[in-house]
Amino acid sequence: METCELLAGTADGILRVSVSSTGGAEVVSRGLKGHAIRGIAQHPFRPGTFYIAAGLRGWGLHATCDYGQTFTSLGFEDYWCWDIVIDEANTDRLLLGTEPPMLWESLDAGTTWRSFPEIDQVESRSQWIFFHPPFHAGHLHGIALSSHRPKRILVGVEHGGLLRTEDAGETWIDVMPGADLHRIVIHPENPDRIFAGTGSGLFVSVDGGLGWERVSGLGKRYVHGIVIDPDDPRRMYVYVDSQQCPVYRSSDSGESWEPAGSGLPSSRPADPICRHPGSPGTLFYTGDYADGSTLYLSEDSGDSWHRIKLELPKVWRLQGIPEDRSHPDG
Repeated sequence: METCELLAGTADGILRVSVSSTGGAEVVSRGLKGHAIRGIAQHPFRPGTFYIAAGLRGWGLHATCDYGQTFTSLGFEDYWCWDIVIDEANTDRLLLGTEPPMLWESLDAGTTWRSFPEIDQVESRSQWIFFHPPFHAGHLHGIALSSHRPKRILVGVEHGGLLRTEDAGETWIDVMPGADLHRIVIHPENPDRIFAGTGSGLFVSVDGGLGWERVSGLGKRYVHGIVIDPDDPRRMYVYVDSQQCPVYRSSDSGESWEPAGSGLPSSRPADPICRHPGSPGTLFYTGDYADGSTLYLSEDSGDSWHRIKLELPKVWRLQGIPEDRSHPDG
């Protein structure tokens, strides 16, 4: 295995973790202490630049340009920020999901923002709810974009539904009213094939998000993280909140699924699985351990796992840091 670095969004800030080729690991930097990190988005062409969403404990949207050594606030101090994504077709365009529930867009890399008030007109809006004070309101996360369908946006509501627009946000419909949505992922080889992780299973759409069917093989299990292997998009992984087997794998673009994480501890509702950014078949997973999380490694696409002796605060979001890439325009 090649040495790599991970970003762990935890219940007590963002941690940069270095994992060596021998399987050892250490925390090399910490930031945003006291904030629970719910969303991480890395700029595809600016090494070291990340947008960090904090919510549930802590607040706001933050940015770092030095891999988490220092941070700048981008506002939303009165909001829980649950997810942040970058439009790879226009990297100055950001989409942010918050609680109180709203979707926000920036076209200047986070300097200014506009909301989508049309979301409040969705028929299911009055039914959105979240159990945690002070808001007790649903929040928006699981934001999905495709460069092949530039005016289409899909957003999950926990708890409430799955929102879809085909006109860049002028009008919205709830295509899964009442559902508990966590993650939405568009298949890179087919923009109309979309997966949604929910509190009652994994769902798939083959018509761009209008119709949905529950995927067989996972039942009605609580699904949170969804990972598609960019080196082989037929290979997918999902995280389910299960003490028996929290990781499942597909080798046929989600048509069928098999266990790939037997013996791993659950991570509760989190996104605890990611790929090694430079080593196909190598995966990382964080499972609950005592009052925090511990790190696991697989070098055979999930067939086997071993524990890395590194204890972390509770991990809500895990992401590999790719090797530096220069901007195509220089």
